[in-house]
Amino acid sequence: MWHLRAILVQQELSFAAYTSQLSAPEAVDVLPMMRTIQFPASAINADEGQSDGNWQVLVNMLEQSGVPDAKLEEDMILVHGDLSTKEKIDSLRKMCTIEHSSKNHLDFVVFVLGLFHLKKAATDAFWCAHIQLREGNEDPTGFMEYICHCHPHETGSSQAHLNSITCMIQYITQLGLMSLIAGV
Repeated sequence: MWHLRAILVQQELSFAAYTSQLSAPEAVDVLPMMRTIQFPASAINADEGQSDGNWQVLVNMLEQSGVPDAKLEEDMILVHGDLSTKEKIDSLRKMCTIEHSSKNHLDFVVFVLGLFHLKKAATDAFWCAHIQLREGNEDPTGFMEYICHCHPHETGSSQAHLNSITCMIQYITQLGLMSLIAGV
């Protein structure tokens, strides 16, 4: 719950008055501190726009990290990227279906969608369900009413303002945080 309050106090100007009341979060199951060694990866000269380039990046990163092939039979590696990266990895998997090792079959790769693209997909679904339809705009408890209530000085331009994906993500995040805090 502390994180939700911190986001509201730090991101929303109307909650700035509560900054002094926001204390440090309560420590729960504190992990012991330990020193780790990190090595930056070397630059890779590969075209990530092509499936072959994504294959080169994966192989190069495995070589740089020193992960043995036997480890790839048991473990997974999280690969973070945008939707295009996911499509390239999926196409590589389709091309590698006859391979025998986990490394060549890409069984070890678990794709993690970037937060922006996840928010963008959720915002698009929210737009289709609650804003694009005229009935949703006229609901007295709907999203548009929420926007008019929380941002009274922007009511004349709210529909045009909502066409910006960044503003939509911000408004939906605010609505979600407010709903969580209110226990709705």
